[in-house]
Amino acid sequence: MQWYSANYDGVLRLAGETKRKVLVYFWMDGSDHCARLWGETLAKPEMAALLNQFVCFSATATSANGRALVQRYSIATLPTLLIADHNGVADDIAVGYQSQNLVQGTLTRILNGQGTVTQLRSVASADPKDLQKRCALAIKLADVGDIRTARVLFDSIRSEDPEGRSQAGARVLLRAVIEEIQARAAKAGDRTTW
Repeated sequence: MQWYSANYDGVLRLAGETKRKVLVYFWMDGSDHCARLWGETLAKPEMAALLNQFVCFSATATSANGRALVQRYSIATLPTLLIADHNGVADDIAVGYQSQNLVQGTLTRILNGQGTVTQLRSVASADPKDLQKRCALAIKLADVGDIRTARVLFDSIRSEDPEGRSQAGARVLLRAVIEEIQARAAKAGDRTTW
């Protein structure tokens, strides 16, 4: 089981050459949750076969390389597992500590192409009138840090369903309320996230 911690561009090239996705483990020294995710899940011998299907990269948030990746992918919580394609485009994410069973399920789902940005984009493109499919894609894009594209999709849903009569429309309206509360709290100096 090989974990890389330097030369992310080289890792992306290796992923392209070997036709694998990149798994980036974002962590920080001194974090109990990060230590647990590593010790109880990622470092377990029984995880090796699954993890070997990815090119694995360890990014500590305190290193220059790690800080650059945290910024690149808008990582706000540690630990985080991010899955990217060989071009470095984020395709899925798992935030916070997760048990070995949850990580195995998540990585298996991703390897099967289920619930990823790539899959949700394909589903939404095949049925562009379906607001729920568009909303699912927008939420996943926001989760992986592609806020700009997510915002375009959220705005398109809101323009098509301004009263929130559909489930997707209601979710977009609720999300707007939460964002407004967060913006007001941030302006007042409260750094609480929801």
